[in-house]
Amino acid sequence: MTLVDSIAKGRTPDECVLILAEMGSWKAVGEERLTQMRVRLYACVDAILDGEIALEFPETRGKRLVLRLDCQGMPSANVAALFKTVSDSIAHIPRYKAAIENSPFASGLDFELRPDGVRSMRAVYFPAEPIKTVIAFAHHYERHLSALSMIGGYAFDSYSFGRIDHATTHIVFLAYLAVAGLAIAVSHRLESRPPERQPSERTRTILTAVTQFALGCLLSGFCVFYLRSASLWASWPYLLILAGIFIGNEFFKKYTTRFTLSLLLYFFAILSYAIFLVPVVIAMIGTLPFIVSGVLALVLFLFFSDLLRWLGPARWRQVRLYVYVGVLVIAGVVNLFYFLKILPPLPLALADAGIYHSVKKVGQVYQVMEEPQPWTTFWGERPVLHLLPNEKLYLYASVFAPGRLGTTIVHHWEWFDPTSRRWVPQSRVAFAIHGGRNAGYRAYSIKSKPRAGDWRVNITAGDDRPIGRVRFAVALEPPSQPLQQKVLN
Repeated sequence: MTLVDSIAKGRTPDECVLILAEMGSWKAVGEERLTQMRVRLYACVDAILDGEIALEFPETRGKRLVLRLDCQGMPSANVAALFKTVSDSIAHIPRYKAAIENSPFASGLDFELRPDGVRSMRAVYFPAEPIKTVIAFAHHYERHLSALSMIGGYAFDSYSFGRIDHATTHIVFLAYLAVAGLAIAVSHRLESRPPERQPSERTRTILTAVTQFALGCLLSGFCVFYLRSASLWASWPYLLILAGIFIGNEFFKKYTTRFTLSLLLYFFAILSYAIFLVPVVIAMIGTLPFIVSGVLALVLFLFFSDLLRWLGPARWRQVRLYVYVGVLVIAGVVNLFYFLKILPPLPLALADAGIYHSVKKVGQVYQVMEEPQPWTTFWGERPVLHLLPNEKLYLYASVFAPGRLGTTIVHHWEWFDPTSRRWVPQSRVAFAIHGGRNAGYRAYSIKSKPRAGDWRVNITAGDDRPIGRVRFAVALEPPSQPLQQKVLN
């Protein structure tokens, strides 16, 4: 008897359907016939993994294969029960899982049952065609879609998030944390059940998508507030971590590894949120709020890990060492970045900054005189300001701080010495600011008689943690175009 009766095209070019036809008019499905069907299903899977199917049907090699059992004239309930038991066991038996993941003959394996004339049975075990197509596509491209969800989440959060001290912002963050934690816990509980009660691939795909969507929105939301500073100079550590997350999503595809990665991302999300939350609540930034944030994150994650241990003790024991080591590494790296003054002083953010020929406060606004610049400055080229020898330059900056928070902001003026090839400090101007204004607390500093060459002004907190940077060049000659007046609110 031939293992595969025919093949058909799948729903995508990368999919191929192997059809096993079991037909006949039966009054009852005997145990002998059910055993024959079970043996045939297992034999067909073995033939796929051994390369026999690829040898007989070369067009199937390397594709995602769908093993379809077509049953006509059979009692659907008996056959469906058999088929579900076999397909679930093949999907979750370790030796089959490892063989499918590493097989050069098939990129994946799905199962499909087409019983005869029982619509409800199809609805129970297999969704309608459009939904099935979406689920299959999501399962096949799961790792790539997780990265896209983070990018899409960042675009959505950039538009939707307001101030860090608004209640709605924290409601959204807490909702994302709750959804991610619930999806991780439910997935862990289902994966901890015996092999015959393991979740289906559809359930796994849905839970994975929900988990990664919530984590992606969390991380992209934090990234929004990091990137609201004026330069990558203050945001690169967080962006580096996000790059590592994307790499992890692409390469860590085993479920145990993905479970560990999801837990570490969840801890990182809790820690990132705590770093935002504590300064807003106590209206203070500095070392003490940062330490409190770290302790709060660790305590919350330990409670969550106790819940996971209760939901699935055996599976938790397999990953707990990796999780705890990973948590310590993440906490250690974040603390190292903080005490090396690499992390910016969250939740402060640079709302606006620029270099001008003059700045004057008129009522509730600032009037500035700016020099027209070529369009290339929009893409990162340094603007060039043309001055007479005795003229001054003005650095205007607006720094947002949450309500009730007071701190110090510093402008560090530096000139690049072409001889020694290093930045030379020129002046340091400090301001006391008070939070609460939507557009940030506005202030400016002045540099008299700046010399020609490259300049930069680093805008930092009082402890020199970076908030933003303005770079420009000075040429000692009259401007070639008239200066323009601009109003800053």
